[in-house]
Amino acid sequence: MTKRWIPLLGAVVVFAADAQAQNPLSLWLGASRSVRDSGDVTLKSSDVSLGLQLDVPMLPLAFRGEASVAGSDIVDGPKSWFMNAVLPLRLPAVQPYLIGGYGVYSRGTPFETKGLNYGAGARIGLGRLGFFGEVRRHDKLHRTTGTIGITL
Repeated sequence: MTKRWIPLLGAVVVFAADAQAQNPLSLWLGASRSVRDSGDVTLKSSDVSLGLQLDVPMLPLAFRGEASVAGSDIVDGPKSWFMNAVLPLRLPAVQPYLIGGYGVYSRGTPFETKGLNYGAGARIGLGRLGFFGEVRRHDKLHRTTGTIGITL
């Protein structure tokens, strides 16, 4: 009975890999909450983030550029920029990943800070369409961020 599922599973793996190879760019939209090392939630409203990820099918890496706005004021809120490397485990429907990179926090303000971020997440979906959740540590800010969102 289980041997009947092997061709189906193989077809799903090929479909997912082919969809990723044909569409190496994906858009990541998320909302996050930050917690300081002291345990205090640092923001009363969620941060909004937008990322563009380039998957490199021949390498075990992807690269994601991100922009984030703190709070609900998208126009005037503090903006942060990140460049990250992503190490995904490319499975058919659930793709756990590690992420790490460098960011500029509150760019253009007197509180501008630069530093490293790293974490882990998981994406559920086929091709570019999916949902994700991740936890990331921002060392220079002494805070951890949890993000949920969609990929297109």
